[in-house]
Amino acid sequence: MKKSMFSLLVLVLITFTACEKSDKDKDYLKDKDKKETCFDLTYPISYTMPDGSTDTYNDEDAMWTGLKSWYNTNPDATSKPTLNYPVNLTFKDGTTKSIANDNEMVIVKKWCAGDKKETCFDLTYPISYTMPDGSTDTYNDEDAMWTGLKSWYNTNPDATSKPTLNYPVNLTFKDGTTKSIANDNEMKIAKKDCWTKEKMSNKISKQ
Repeated sequence: MKKSMFSLLVLVLITFTACEKSDKDKDYLKDKDKKETCFDLTYPISYTMPDGSTDTYNDEDAMWTGLKSWYNTNPDATSKPTLNYPVNLTFKDGTTKSIANDNEMVIVKKWCAGDKKETCFDLTYPISYTMPDGSTDTYNDEDAMWTGLKSWYNTNPDATSKPTLNYPVNLTFKDGTTKSIANDNEMKIAKKDCWTKEKMSNKISKQ
């Protein structure tokens, strides 16, 4: 049981931060987290535990120690802790955003994943999304998009699916050229090409 609960903690914590299994695993998970996120949680944060209690943590080490201690004290617990919203995120460029619920967190993570691979192009606005209720929202810039998506999920807190980007969309590359993307498959190819070119560029620069 202890082994399974420890694995559960690793699964929970890797969502937002690096966690500790051994020194080697801790380094691996930290590296993995740095590659997969473009933001950090701003402390303090709090979790509601499976027994209904609330634990607040002022930094990452305190969070890990506290959660690990709780599960050691409650070895029969089978559910994971729940992050309490709102939480503030600090992005790599120093900007911050307040996140109100899980849906908003999903949007930010998806955007981060896109930022990681879309380093050689930008989406050309306006763009539109089809929302889970079938409505369509159009945005003229990134700030408007973020505000609009956040507002929609605040108004529809029970929504569990993600918005769908409507095609075609135009991409503007770093060299000033543009390309029209007709579907998800073409977008995946464009992202893969960017990712491959960036890896090759990094490899060459290290030689």
